Amino acid sequence: MAKRKIILPVALVALILVAAVAFAACAPSLLAPAWEDYYDEYGEYYNNIVKSGRVRYRDVESGLYGYLDASGNVAIPAKYSSATSFGDGFAVVRVGSTYSVIDEDGGVIEGGFTSYTKNPSGVVVGKDGMYGVYNKDGCVLPVEYDSITANYSNYIIERNGKYGLADLSGKVLIQPIYDSGSVVTNYQANMSDGSVIFSDTKEDKFIYVNSDGKEIYTSYNEDEVIGYIGFGRYIKGLATSDDGNPVICEDDLTTVVAKLPDGTFPASGAMLDDDRIVLREDTSGDAKYFVYNLETGERQPVELVESGVVNNTFAVFIKEGDAYNFYANGEVTFTANEEEISNLFPAGSHYLYNKITNTLTDLLTGEQLTLSREIVDVTAAEEGIFAVMNAEGKYGVCAKNGDMIGDFIYSSVTVMADGFIGERRLSGGGTVYEWCGFDGNVILRSADMQIYAN
Repeated sequence: MAKRKIILPVALVALILVAAVAFAACAPSLLAPAWEDYYDEYGEYYNNIVKSGRVRYRDVESGLYGYLDASGNVAIPAKYSSATSFGDGFAVVRVGSTYSVIDEDGGVIEGGFTSYTKNPSGVVVGKDGMYGVYNKDGCVLPVEYDSITANYSNYIIERNGKYGLADLSGKVLIQPIYDSGSVVTNYQANMSDGSVIFSDTKEDKFIYVNSDGKEIYTSYNEDEVIGYIGFGRYIKGLATSDDGNPVICEDDLTTVVAKLPDGTFPASGAMLDDDRIVLREDTSGDAKYFVYNLETGERQPVELVESGVVNNTFAVFIKEGDAYNFYANGEVTFTANEEEISNLFPAGSHYLYNKITNTLTDLLTGEQLTLSREIVDVTAAEEGIFAVMNAEGKYGVCAKNGDMIGDFIYSSVTVMADGFIGERRLSGGGTVYEWCGFDGNVILRSADMQIYAN
């Protein structure tokens, strides 16, 4: 399994203010989270067989999909041409040309849909050009809307060309009365706190509401752009740079915390902490970066390595003096030196593997594990289990305390929060799949089916 090194010093190009509802930047992305990490943030990680009670499999002979229970027994026979993993008690399966939402016993909650999009609390389904939302309990929003956009903690709904807002339970907070509706995100990464912007063309205004649908700010300037930057702070400015510098605001979008210095732009999509942000300053065509303290106005020169979102958390990686520091949740959780910087590799959604020290670090907490020298690479990581490789290119599984719970016998490994699935190529030909628990014991071994964690 090839890995790509992503943490490198890079050249960044200038930030410009664009788009109707967010700031845009051409800075590099950082460990962009997979969509499943969005589920993990809500405690409904769909890989987790304990929480879902089901793991997906594909019958080798028929090519159809079904589900196994936590003991490795067939819970739902393989009868679907496609099937998603379970999350929060429901999954989406395909029979023929339509999709159905099913429960953990295979019962059809509702079917006949022609499209679907999963989200943390349900699934947006489409039928006859209309959309609704279903979850394990049934209908959340009826299939009668022209479009539905899932946000951090609500749904933007559209009917007859007008937009409104509903919460995750389906309660309509704002009736569809506005001419447009969009999620207010971070200007550099698709990160939101649930706030939404609506437009009213008749009154020529833009209305910002929080995640509960409460109006917090109204703008009458179509060139005003707003982006979320973490710690309850927003950046607000105008699309034309000669109309004034952006300002940092509280979550009411009115109280100004600080105005950015002349000739500077945010260089990362996130605050380092409650008071500091990385800014970019252009001097004779050469970009310079510095940490700016909103409260004191103090500037500290730095080098920006990368910035973005890690496991639904804003993160910034900068060089301060001789140290490379990784900021998450307002704290430095990881530090590297010049020698180590080219030997750092991502391992899972928020882990970093250091090949020089043979250590694995949780970037969100700073917790570090020293691995056995038999391990030469870490290819994936979950909350308590890691897929590792030896010098011969064989895969095994390591527990969070460093103990091996799966020998180096696999050609590939998929790890979960409480177990793993290993693929073994037999010497006589053929392949066998092993689904193992967190203790390494085999739950199911089969050559007649392929077992999928995701």
